[in-house]
Amino acid sequence: MRAALVDRDGVLRNKASAETRPRDGFDVATRRFVELLRQASRGVPPGGIAAVGVSSAGPMDTTTGVYYNPPNLHGWDRKTMKPEIAASLRLTTVMGHDARVAAIAEARWGVARGMKNVIYVTVSTGIGGGILVDGRPVNGVQGLAGEMGHIVVDPGGTACNGGCRGCLEVIASGGGVANTARRRIAAGEKTRILELSGGDPERIVGRTVFEAAALGDAMALDLVERAIAALGIVLGGLLNTFAPEILIVGGSVGIEGLRPYWDRLDAAIRSRSLLRYHEKAPLAIAALGDDVGLMGAAAIAFDAAET
Repeated sequence: MRAALVDRDGVLRNKASAETRPRDGFDVATRRFVELLRQASRGVPPGGIAAVGVSSAGPMDTTTGVYYNPPNLHGWDRKTMKPEIAASLRLTTVMGHDARVAAIAEARWGVARGMKNVIYVTVSTGIGGGILVDGRPVNGVQGLAGEMGHIVVDPGGTACNGGCRGCLEVIASGGGVANTARRRIAAGEKTRILELSGGDPERIVGRTVFEAAALGDAMALDLVERAIAALGIVLGGLLNTFAPEILIVGGSVGIEGLRPYWDRLDAAIRSRSLLRYHEKAPLAIAALGDDVGLMGAAAIAFDAAET
C-alpha cells in the first residue's frame, strides 16, 4: 500500500508505504491504509486537500468500492474501505481500478499526454487493463470493465484464482509464470529457476523466472515465450477492437521483465493484428513507473473535487 500528497501538476510529495498483508484481514488493512493517508497529508492546513483518490486492483465496483472476489486479495470479497476512509479523513473519497487510473495518469502526465484513445495494460503479479475512448474511461457495469487479464487464450488450461481457465493472467503474469514454474519443477523438470530461488519453490516469483531466462535456462525461456505469445493474442485483439492511438504496457513484469524481449512482443502483437498494424504497432512502455497508481488516484481525486 502506498500513499502520497500530489499537486495538480502531478508532482508527488510526502510519500508513505507499507505492506498490504491482505491475509491479516480487511479491517486491519483498512486501518493501516487510513494511517498511511494521514502520514502523507501531515502538515497540510485544513482545506488544503481536494479529495482522496484510491487506486486498487479488482474486480471492484468503483462507485461503492466493494470488491467482487478479487483473485489476489484473499478475504476481501464484498467488502469496501471507502466509507471508513471518507469518515476518518472527512474528505470526498473516490475509488478507481488500478489499470484504468493508470491510463488516465499516462494520458494526463505521461507517455500518452494529450491522447484520447488509450489502452493501458499492467503486467505484474496479475494482469489488468484500462481503456480510454474519446478521452473517457470505459467503466462498464459497476465499473468492472478492464479485466483483460482474464481473457481466455488457452481453453482447458489451468484456472486462475478467479476461476477463469486458461486466461492470460495464468500464462503471462508474474504470479502465473511463477506458478507454472513450480508445477513443472514438481513434475521433475530441471531448471536454474530453483537454484535462483535458493532451492525453495515457494520463493519463486516472476522476477526469478526472467532472471533464469537471461541466463539461458530452457524452462524459463519457454515460459517467457509462452507469455509473449499469449500477450500477442490479447493485445493484438485489443488493437483490432479499439484502434487506440497508443498501447501502453506497464507493471513490474511489463517494464522490467519484458523489456529485453520488446521486439518479440511487438512482433507477436502485430502478427495477431489487422494489416494496418503490420508495419508498426503503437506500442509504448509506461513512462510514470511505480508512481503511475498514485498519480492516477490523484487524477480521479481532482476530477471528483471539480464535479
